[in-house]
Amino acid sequence: MPTFIAEIASYSVLFEHGNSPNRSPFRNRFIQLRFTANAGMLAFYSLNFVPESKHASTGTIEKQANGSFRGNTTIPIGEFPQYYDVLRTEKPVSVRIEFDDDPQTALVGELLPLTFFTLFTGAEPPGEGLPDVSK
Repeated sequence: MPTFIAEIASYSVLFEHGNSPNRSPFRNRFIQLRFTANAGMLAFYSLNFVPESKHASTGTIEKQANGSFRGNTTIPIGEFPQYYDVLRTEKPVSVRIEFDDDPQTALVGELLPLTFFTLFTGAEPPGEGLPDVSK
């Protein structure tokens, strides 16, 4: 099973709000991930947080003309705070994605469905996180 594992170098947050005659009002949030130089062929990944999503999708990756890959996963909007908190407070943070098809044989623009998506942190000693201030 082909797998990409990539450490996140930076991220950006996008809040999208809209309403038009051709489209219902919408509110979405995105976290766009960029990776370290040693991430291999995974160049960009978007975490798409949408209200309509009751369950997360594993997502897809798409082969680009230069041979790199871009991907995305759809996640319920209510889970945005957990993902954002991990990115803000932990280091290193990485993604792991798996798929059945060999990405190297994919055509440019072809969407390959993912079978697995994980966002994870590096090892950290217990008790070194931020204090819990929830009540």
